[in-house]
Amino acid sequence: MTDRSDTGVVGHGMELLPSETLTDWVTYADAVVTVKVVDTRRGELSAGEQEAGEGLELRSVTLEVADVIWRSGRGADTPTQMTWSYGGWVVSADDEERRFLIEDAVQLDASHEYLVPILFGGLPEDQWNPLAAPAILSFDGGVAGAGEAVFTSEEGEPHRSSAAKELWGLDRSAVADILANTAPDPAAADFMDLPALERYQAVAEGTR
Repeated sequence: MTDRSDTGVVGHGMELLPSETLTDWVTYADAVVTVKVVDTRRGELSAGEQEAGEGLELRSVTLEVADVIWRSGRGADTPTQMTWSYGGWVVSADDEERRFLIEDAVQLDASHEYLVPILFGGLPEDQWNPLAAPAILSFDGGVAGAGEAVFTSEEGEPHRSSAAKELWGLDRSAVADILANTAPDPAAADFMDLPALERYQAVAEGTR
């Protein structure tokens, strides 16, 4: 779902996996890492979009993993670098191009650092992905919440998750301590060997 704002085209939508609480993080993420944006690139319209003169040019963001704050012990080794499609530009035949912005999330700007829960799988299935865009916290200077502000198209404060509230203002050591002492959802205990999306489905259904 999208709408228009004075700033750009705003993307909304339901997340594939829960990310509201730290319990969600340690239940469905494989690691929590700090990252720096080291490269951004602008994609191209598809052949069909070019012919129509309108479409979405995706923004490719490459992030370097600076530190591993927490690991679940599941899955593949934590990556040293990741590249995600994150936002972009909406191009139309009868209008100026507009940034495609993610609501209630940081936009992963160059020169900033971030704290992010990641998992191997999700979508795309064959790479490391963020648990959810709104779960990515600015982390400049090693402090949760310091740095790039969360974008909101509404007046007032953006939504801040329970996880963000617990971590806000904490340094690396304090974040690591909290995550180490956070237990996964007991309802997922029998499903922790499943991929995250299957794990969530099994928890939702209550069956293996």
